[in-house]
Amino acid sequence: MKHLRYLKYVIIHKWYCLRACIRLSSPWMREIVLLGLLHDWSKFRPSEWFSYVEHFYGDGRSLDVAWLHHIHRNKHHHQYWVLKQDD
Repeated sequence: MKHLRYLKYVIIHKWYCLRACIRLSSPWMREIVLLGLLHDWSKFRPSEWFSYVEHFYGDGRSLDVAWLHHIHRNKHHHQYWVLKQDD
């Protein structure tokens, strides 16, 4: 059940991000829509998924490692650009 709750959260989050990108796009900036589709896609990877599920809907364990995976895979986080050597 907790996996379904988290899936619902991620899908809703991605939907709102996509809507925002569509509103910001113009005919010559279609890549913004693509960014909206791909936004936070890494949250579906096992290295992030299970930690996020347990943190938000399980035992509340730390998601430090999953967060580091996430910010290093996604350019929309400023940490992607400034913490290149952080492990």
